[in-house]
Amino acid sequence: MILLILSIILFSLNNILWKRNLLKIETYNLIMLRALFTSSISFFIVIIFYKNQIFNYAFRPTIILGSLFGFLGLICMLYIIKNVNLKWLGFYNLLGIAFSAFYLYFFEKVEVLKYSSGILSIILGFLIYVKSNNKQPALFHFKSHLMAIFMTLGFQMAALLHWKNLESNISPFIIVFNQEFIVFICASLMVLRSNTFKYTRTYLKENGIQIFSMAIIILSALICSFFGLKITNPLLSNVLSLSGPITTIFLGYTLLKEKISFLDVVAIIFIILGILII
Repeated sequence: MILLILSIILFSLNNILWKRNLLKIETYNLIMLRALFTSSISFFIVIIFYKNQIFNYAFRPTIILGSLFGFLGLICMLYIIKNVNLKWLGFYNLLGIAFSAFYLYFFEKVEVLKYSSGILSIILGFLIYVKSNNKQPALFHFKSHLMAIFMTLGFQMAALLHWKNLESNISPFIIVFNQEFIVFICASLMVLRSNTFKYTRTYLKENGIQIFSMAIIILSALICSFFGLKITNPLLSNVLSLSGPITTIFLGYTLLKEKISFLDVVAIIFIILGILII
């Protein structure tokens, strides 16, 4: 549980860096360069400590499939963040939790109900946050709903597949390496397709330190997330991920001196209470 909470904090800090870097760097170039660093670092870790597993598991079909679903979720999430109302993003996140709970309860025989009070507290806190920050125009376009559905499908399938992979005693570092390598390949193809590769060297030269810092934080978040997933389940991981926006607000207030509303404070209290209950 502590590892999952730490991963949420690191993901939230990464969101702040993401927001800053996207002002200067084209989206797919940023994803590609970040993944270049994370996949390289994780590769060296795997070679040093898990070289016996890399040949047997690093490119296992179920791991690759989980990583591809993760990339699908990432791309769709970026589209949603830029184009839709936050309440719809929250709605589809809640649908994802419902999907995980249904699957784990009926197919994996996980005792979902014992987490109910903590889950409800976290969901309530998230809904208060959505209400507090509901300032964008509502989402009506079919394409946006479709992207939200694919985002939910991508992240939920990635979590379930990687959870099953972790149950097979595959090191989380192997999965982290595979995921970041797959993200690097996919993002590179998108950069080539969009004809923005000519700017990559300039981006790296002018923003290399910021991108590397972002890579270290996201790599640490992924490692904590997968180790946490290994000892819990996708339901708890998904529920705790709802605290991500709240943690981002708190970090923004602490690091960037951004304003925080009364409802945001109430949301944070409910989120913390739910985590303590779980």
